[in-house]
This record gives sequence, structure tokens and C-alpha cells, in this order.
Amino acid sequence: MTKSGENISPLIGAGVVSLLIVLFRTYTDIIVLSAASVPVFAAILYTTG
Repeated sequence: MTKSGENISPLIGAGVVSLLIVLFRTYTDIIVLSAASVPVFAAILYTTG
């Protein structure tokens, strides 16, 4: 019982860490894209308006 638990828990931990890394990367990409799009929209509104 203890051996199976010791073998499974590092795999679960690695999976959780990898999921967090993927989520963190996607969120940072979304934040960067939104931050970059704000000045672009402002410039478009300024030039067209």
C-alpha cells in the first residue's frame, strides 16, 4: 500500500505542476496580448475618431 502511494503521489504532483505551468503560460499570453491590444485600439480610435 505504501509503495503504491509513494509511486503515485510524485506522478500526481508532476501532473499538477505541469498543468499549473501550462495555465500560467496561457494566462501570461492572454495578459500580454490584451496589454498590447489596448494601445492598438486606442490608436485606431484616435485616428478614425
